[in-house]
Amino acid sequence: MGLLVCGIDPGVHGYFCVVNEAGVIDFRERMPLTGNKICPYGIWTLIKVLRLRAAEQGRKLIFGIEKVFTMPSDKRSSELILALRSEVDVVKVNGILDDLEKVLKRSDGRVGILSYGIGYGYLVQAAAVTGCRTEVFNPRTWQAEMHKGSDAALKAKERSMQVFKRLWDEKYLFMEGSKAKKPPDGLVDAALIAEYTRRLIAVPLAAT
Repeated sequence: MGLLVCGIDPGVHGYFCVVNEAGVIDFRERMPLTGNKICPYGIWTLIKVLRLRAAEQGRKLIFGIEKVFTMPSDKRSSELILALRSEVDVVKVNGILDDLEKVLKRSDGRVGILSYGIGYGYLVQAAAVTGCRTEVFNPRTWQAEMHKGSDAALKAKERSMQVFKRLWDEKYLFMEGSKAKKPPDGLVDAALIAEYTRRLIAVPLAAT
């Protein structure tokens, strides 16, 4: 059976990017948003689309998700994780998120980390419900492998772009809006996460 491996970069600027068993990009889509917040229903709808796509192609769907490095240390963070691990109670989750956002703005302003963590929670939950194999990685884990052969003097995002252009045609890159100066980092990272996941599972699957 063939594969569709979906790499996901969480966060409001994140992306879904799918490669097949040969490493060819098959699908890419921006993280679903409602206003400027991640939409859990949009995530679930997109994952259902990917499941249907895999079924139509006779392929097995697998997810690779970048893992949250850190989460805010406030007590409500734990409550958020517990809420996301069960069926999402929208009222409860939104209340927790509002509280956490206030705490972060009042302390060090790490709302970006919160958004990243929220996206990660939604994604892991949605992937788990599908029953599809799901791998999660710290950024440094997949970067250590995928950045091999790139210019070590460059920053991480620049190295990712360099590797992307080496692996795939630039036709898969696109600009977000008329004022964008470069393709979205989230798309580039999602593609590399997908390819890292594909490589990680290729040998065990080939042996079975």
